Amino acid sequence: MPAVRRVTKIFAPWARAAQSEGLGIPYVDYARGDGAAIGPEQDRHWEPVVIHEDTPWVRDYRGLWGHDTQDRLGGERGPAGPRYERDATVRASWGDPVGWAGLGKVAPSQEAEARLVADRLDEIDGQLAVMEAEAAQVRHVLTTRAAGLGPDSPGVRALAPDEQQLSTLRMQAVHLRDERVSMERAQREGLPVASPHAHLSHRRTPITPSERARDRMLGFWAIVSTPIVIYLLAGFFKDDVTDRPVAAVVLIALVLGIEAFARGYFAAYLLRVLAVIVLLNLLWEFAANWQVVTYWVLISAAVVVLLVNLRDVLRR
Repeated sequence: MPAVRRVTKIFAPWARAAQSEGLGIPYVDYARGDGAAIGPEQDRHWEPVVIHEDTPWVRDYRGLWGHDTQDRLGGERGPAGPRYERDATVRASWGDPVGWAGLGKVAPSQEAEARLVADRLDEIDGQLAVMEAEAAQVRHVLTTRAAGLGPDSPGVRALAPDEQQLSTLRMQAVHLRDERVSMERAQREGLPVASPHAHLSHRRTPITPSERARDRMLGFWAIVSTPIVIYLLAGFFKDDVTDRPVAAVVLIALVLGIEAFARGYFAAYLLRVLAVIVLLNLLWEFAANWQVVTYWVLISAAVVVLLVNLRDVLRR
């Protein structure tokens, strides 16, 4: 298990000048991977140590394992320990690992799931009995109160909320019966065998060679992106730059384009840029010829309305 040597660089002149103005420049931390190594076939060895609730340094230390820059976004702050988050609250992965992994709703075995299916069938039968009794009572009340009145009388119309309640009960009963049919089919044909990773929304898989190449590209872009942005921003202050708004738009599009290419969604980015350009052109054309555009829009609407009316007349 190779270790990494962490090289921390602090821009001292900038930091001192910024702190005098009330600002803070966070440190820049590089994990280069060319330092000392531990593990198999290395000079230094390691062995696992089990930690639990009674391990003193795990339970008692709620701080950070590194420098706290007070960064509100958390990007430059040191990491927290295995039990606590950076705000000193207990991690969900530590306090409730089963729920954190999404396994709280998963039966531990096929036998346990079969017992749960049987329990659910009994529960559905009980709910159906209660719903059917309640629906019969509501229906009796409705028919009794509507007896002797015309269907269009105010008294019958006032029964609409109770009738909606009866419809809701019947629909809930239909859903429960459908669920019961599915449960019985599962009992007859056997419970489905799900993948052990089916409960995971975002499964972590081994890094492929293409992902490694992209990671290298992203690492290179992370190194040069900030200097490039600063360099391009410096160009705004040159004497020969006259159209700064256009230059700002081009700068933003360029930086976002490189970012999209590095992260693998350059085609989607080009489609968005194209859509924005088309929309701006349409708005420009409308602003320049709004009277002509409005005229033809209204003419088109009149033709559509006429065709719809003729279709309705011919269908009668």
